[in-house]
Parts: sequence; C-alpha cells; structure tokens
Amino acid sequence: MLRQQTAPTIITVLLFVAALMLGGAAAAAVSTCATIALFALVATGWTRNERKDLLVLAALVVLGVTALQLIPLPPFVLKLVNARSEALTARALSPMREDLSATWRALHLDPANGWSYAQYLIGLLAAYVAAKQVTLRGESGPIRLGAAWATAAIAIVAIAHKVTGQTELFGIYQLREAAPNLLAPLLNPNHLSAYTGAGAILWAGFALEGVYRGLAVPLSVLCGAVCVASVSRGGVAGAVTGFAVLALCHGALLRRMSMRRSGKDISAALQAIALAVLVLIGGALAGFSALVQEHRASGFSKLSLMLQFLGTTREHRLSGTGIGGLYAAVSGSTITTPTTGALADNNVPFAENFALDLVLGIGPIAALLAMGLGARWLYTVRPKIRSSQPEDFSVFAAIVSLLVHDLFDYALWLGASGYLFAVLAGIQSGLRVYVPPQRGEIRVEESNIRRARNRTRVASLVACALSAATGIFIARLTNTLEREHWQQVAKGSTFDEPALRRAMRRHPADPVLPMAGASLALRTRNPRALRYINRVIELAPAWSQTHILLAQILASRGQRSQALLEARLAVHISYRYHSTAARLLLALQATDEELDRFIPPGPLGTAFLKVFGTEANGTPRAASIDERLLARAPNELAPWTRVAARARAANDVAAETRAWEQIIRVHPSDATGCIGLADMHLAAPASTQTADAAEQALRRCPMSAHTDPRYLRRMAVLRARRNDTVGMRRTIDLLLESYGADADRRIEAFALRGLLELELRNDSAALQSYELADSMSAPRHPYLPDVIRIAHSMGDMGRVRNACLTLREDAELPADLRSRCNEAATGSSPLPPPPITP
Repeated sequence: MLRQQTAPTIITVLLFVAALMLGGAAAAAVSTCATIALFALVATGWTRNERKDLLVLAALVVLGVTALQLIPLPPFVLKLVNARSEALTARALSPMREDLSATWRALHLDPANGWSYAQYLIGLLAAYVAAKQVTLRGESGPIRLGAAWATAAIAIVAIAHKVTGQTELFGIYQLREAAPNLLAPLLNPNHLSAYTGAGAILWAGFALEGVYRGLAVPLSVLCGAVCVASVSRGGVAGAVTGFAVLALCHGALLRRMSMRRSGKDISAALQAIALAVLVLIGGALAGFSALVQEHRASGFSKLSLMLQFLGTTREHRLSGTGIGGLYAAVSGSTITTPTTGALADNNVPFAENFALDLVLGIGPIAALLAMGLGARWLYTVRPKIRSSQPEDFSVFAAIVSLLVHDLFDYALWLGASGYLFAVLAGIQSGLRVYVPPQRGEIRVEESNIRRARNRTRVASLVACALSAATGIFIARLTNTLEREHWQQVAKGSTFDEPALRRAMRRHPADPVLPMAGASLALRTRNPRALRYINRVIELAPAWSQTHILLAQILASRGQRSQALLEARLAVHISYRYHSTAARLLLALQATDEELDRFIPPGPLGTAFLKVFGTEANGTPRAASIDERLLARAPNELAPWTRVAARARAANDVAAETRAWEQIIRVHPSDATGCIGLADMHLAAPASTQTADAAEQALRRCPMSAHTDPRYLRRMAVLRARRNDTVGMRRTIDLLLESYGADADRRIEAFALRGLLELELRNDSAALQSYELADSMSAPRHPYLPDVIRIAHSMGDMGRVRNACLTLREDAELPADLRSRCNEAATGSSPLPPPPITP
C-alpha cells in the first residue's frame, strides 16, 4: 500500500499531467488523469466526515443523476421521464429502417460520451478529497506550490510557442486545429486566460506572504500578462475579480493588524481596499462595455447565446440531456433556430456557462440542488480575517476567479482548469478545519481517521484499477473521436454500414454521424442517402449544411421548387453556405419573384446579397442583384465597383463617372474610387486633356494610397503619358519596393516597365525589362514574343534567333513571330514545325 507521504507528490504530478489537456489532447488523457487522482486517494484515504462535506454532496448529486441517465431503462420508464429523449433514441437507426422503441435504452442522449464525463467527474472528486486529506495533515504547502508552478509552466510554454511558431503542443502532439487563435497551447484562448489568471493570483499570494518573493512577483506578472494577452473577457473578468477578493481580504487583515497596534495606522489597508474596489468596478465596466459593443456590432452576444441555450430546458424539464450530451440536445432543439447562425453548424459541446451546463445536463431540480450545496460550501470555506493566514486568501481568490470565468466559458469542464479547481478547493476546505499543532489539535479524531483510511484506501485502490482498465475503452467511444473518424471515412469510397450502425447506436442523438453516412451514401450511390439526410434534419433542423446538401440532390433530380425551398432554409439559418446557395440559384435560373422570397430579411439578407453579387458577376443577373444590394446597403463598395465596370463595358462614361464619384464620396479613405476614375481617363485616347483628368483623379486619393501598388501603377502610366521617363522609372522602382518578395507581382512590374519604355521609344530599356521579366517567369516564357519583336526592330538577329529557338520548344509560333524567326534563322528554309506531343 502507498505511504501517505507520497500523496502531495502524486497530486503535483496530476496537476502537471492535467495541464497537457489544455490543447485538445487525446481522449485517453481523461482516464489517465482520473486514474492518477484515484491513485492519490489510495495514498490518503478518506474519513467518515466527508459525508458531511457540502461539495462532496454536490458532486454526488451530479454523479448520481449521471449514473441514472447512463443505466438502460425500459421504454415506458423512458417515456414517462423524458418523452423527447425516448423518441430520439428510438429512431437512432431509422436510416437502416430499424426500430429501437422496444429495447431498453439509456436516458442519456449521448451515453458513450457520458461515460467519459462520468469518469472525469469521479477524478475531480478524488482529487478534491485527496487534497483535503493532505491539507488536514498540514502538508498543503507542496501542492499549493505545485499548482502555482503548473500555471507558470503553461504561461512560459505559451510564450515560447508564440515566439518560435510551434505547431505541436509542447512539442509532443499535433493540435486538432492547425491554427490556434492566439497562443499555441490552447485551441481556445479563454481557457488559457482562466488558467494563467488563477496562477497569477496564487503567485501574488506567495509574494504577499513574503515566501519566494524573488520568484513570485515576476511569475505573477508573467501569468497575468499571458492572461491579458489571450484577449478573453471571461478570463480577464475572473482574474480581476480574484485579485479584488485577494486585495479586499489582505486589506482587511492589514486593517485589523494596524488597529491592534495603534488604532490609527490603517492607511495601507484602506489603500488596498480602495484598489480592490477600483479594480473590480473597472473590470465590470470593461466587460459590460465589451458585451454591449459586441451586441451593437452583430446584434448578437454571448449573453443572448446563453439565453437560447436556456430555452432548450423546456424540452428536458426533469432529467436533462446528460453531461456531455448537450450538443445533441441543442442541435435537435426546435426552439433554438437563430437567424444569425450562432448555434447552427457549430460544434458546440457546452453552453459556456457552468450553471447553465448543469441545468441542461442533469435537469433543473438536481442542478439547483447541486449548485445550492456548492454555494453553501463556498460561503462556509470563505476566509475569516480573525483566524486566517494570507495563503487562505490567495487560494480562495483563485477559486473565485475560476468560478467567475465559468460565467463566460466552460473552464471547469476542461481537465487543466477542472483539476486545478478541485485541488485548490480541497486545500481551502482543509484549511478551514486544520489547526496548527502549536495552537491546538486537528478537530477530526485521529482514531476515526485511522480506521476510515484502512477501509477506504482499499476501496480507492479498486476504483483506481477499474478506471485504468476501462479508461482506454471508454476514451475510444467519445463522440469527438467518433466524429473525427467518420468525417475522415466520409471522404473515402467504402461504405461500412455495420460499423456506422454501431457508432450511431452509441451516439443516438449526434447528427454528425448520420451526416457522415449521408456523404458516404451519396459518394457510393447508396439509395439510403435521403434517409440519412432526413435523420440529420430530424436531429439538427438548424443545420444549414444539411438543407443545402438536400437542395443540391433535389436540383439534380429536377425537383426545382423543392430545391429552392431547401436552399432558402439554409440561407435563412446560417452565413456558411451562402456561396453554394447563390450558385444553385444561378443554375436554376430563379425568377425575380423567387429571388425576392429567397433573400432573408435584415443583416443576413445583406450578407447573402454580397455573396450573390460576387457569384453573379458577369452574368445577366448581376445588375439586378447589385440593385437589390445597393437598396439595402447604399454605401457598399463592391457593387458600385461592379456598376462602374459594367458602365465601362457599355462605353457609358457618364454612368461610370457617377459610380466612381459615389465611391469617392462614401469611402474617402479608400483609394478604389480615385484609382478607378483615373483608369477611366487613362483608357481614353491619349491626349493632354485625358492626362490632366487622370492626374487630377489621382490627386484625390488619400495620402495612405501613395504606397498602394494600384496607385503606383497608374502613376507610372501617367508619367509615361507625359513623356517623363525619369519619373516613370522612379515610380516603377517604388512599385517594386512595395511588392517586396512577391515574385509574381515583381514580374508584372518589370513587364509594365517594358511596355512603358516601349511607348517612350526606349527600345533598349524596354528589351532589358522584358528579358528580366521573362527570365524570372521561366520556364513559361510569356514575354519572349515581346523580346523577339523588339530585338527584330533593333536589328539584333542573334538575340532573335536565340529567343526563337527557346520559344519554338514550347508552342507553335504565331505568323508574325514565325516570319521574324525565319528571317533570323540561318539558311533560307523556314523553321520546321514544332514536334507533335502526345
């Protein structure tokens, strides 16, 4: 049996292993961390007093409801408890025409995933109890320091990844997403912000105690900097609140100590309290203003997202959807059909609010009971100024910061933050019971501790063995791995329907799996494709991808009206497939009346018209689409640009001028209007009047456009029109400088210089520019015809001959080039035709 002295080491190892779960680690990491946590519990055991621990009771409520949700139940019990869950799982295999209504099934909407989350919750509970037992023996210092070092290590690695541009997490494994949003160890910067924010508070606590101050201050600043750099409102709000709690508690302690000494010297305490209040108010105002700005910009915010999630509780009033089954519930909800597409097509595993996640996961009654017990526990373990030490303040403040962050995100459902919270909670809970030896005895009777540990350590060992034995099997069945597997299989050409059947049985309400089945069926011409699509629509009516796929199938079968209806549903749900829907409308030649019914109202319709205008450009429908778009967004740049292009094609100078003038008027800081107006004048026959008009148009460009390659190209043409060779060459040099290392653009610049030198009758300089452009574009040789023509006019037959020999190898020569090449070739016979390639 393990010695109790090894428990702090095991818990510290757990915190560092859990940190690897920040970046989308393998699903086996869940069982690994749970097993390590149970291993620590084997070393510490637990006492009978844990039955009175409010947080343990809250965890047992969640685990108890989860266990009931995972146990197979008779159909009539399922229907009685949750009729919607029963109906969804009964039709899990409807694409195969199998009815499961007579079989015993779990109440959980994603039972395979539920087992994994149940194991995770057991690991959190074990880590909490083990950390509390270690603290009761007065050994909390090492695990508190280990928690602080774990957060500092993540902050250091985050900066190292950012500086070095690493794509593998910690250099160990590849992230599921190739481009993390900000710092490499996290797919989501919110989680990194919560984790390092708690670390900054822990190190600040060490600094206030005067312990490791030389390390604590810079590491606290480092963690705080990474927290702020992650640009997470929830993480920063949590850190700000935690620091405010720490400052308030420390200020109250200083005030009490100063009043004991003199009764007057309380300035330091008041300053600390004032700083805490200012930080808290400033953080609240910043967070609220960010929410308001987000809502004004898009008409949608995280708060409205949470309210839409809350609407799904109407369909799961009593039992919830099961921990880990929220995505299936939200996808299949008939209530959440947002016009902004916030929920649609998103792989949302959580509601990004811990309280709301619990309500949706285990039902309102059990969730309120668990949260009530948790809130009571938090109030019970709050630091008491009369009997607390500074270490109490930092641990409690870090706990508060993680809880506040979970009002904005789902940090506690992530391994690193969850285990950090569990260990800190165990420390804080133990500190409220532990009394240092010099001031008394441990309040729990030692005889009870010894007897309880002898029995409970054996039970913990059995649980640890079960976790290790079943962990890998459970991890393989999580919906994340199943989805990734079938999304890859869907790209192939083999339809293994029995394997897909087993996966859909394990995840009966997950729409991703039947969607993969639909893709496979379409690829392999399986007649069951429409059945899979119907199942996806049944589970996820707010998925635009399914509706657009069905629209394409119906269009291929000649069912035009039904195809337009499905495409309209897709466009009204989400932004994601607007381009596909626009191409489908063009292919079906939708009438103006059908188009008016098709376009969504509000910002979603404007966004669709922008995409539709781009797709329809160059077609007969382009003008009418741009008219509709300009009626909704009269200051939009792209449609005015297309209007000007159509006017130029029709030689309507007045209409083109009006379009460019409108762009200049509504977008004065953009160079598109003035450059387009200058182009219009430069396209006219060369004269002093057109050159003056073009120069006047370019002068209307903003100063920022003077380094724009578009502006420099027109200015070079204008200099050539005015026979200003020196000015033209200087402008071309600026153009080359603006292109930098872009080889294609530099080739175009040399070709432009060759053309302008030729217009200025500088044949030698033009020849040099074209040869340079051609050498940079080898082996295509697009500029050799120009080299041949210029060299022939200069009488340089040797250069003509070499160019002809090179060009003849690639393509048949045009008539004018062939005559020049024949003249330069030795002998009187014409050049033989190029060989015929198979």
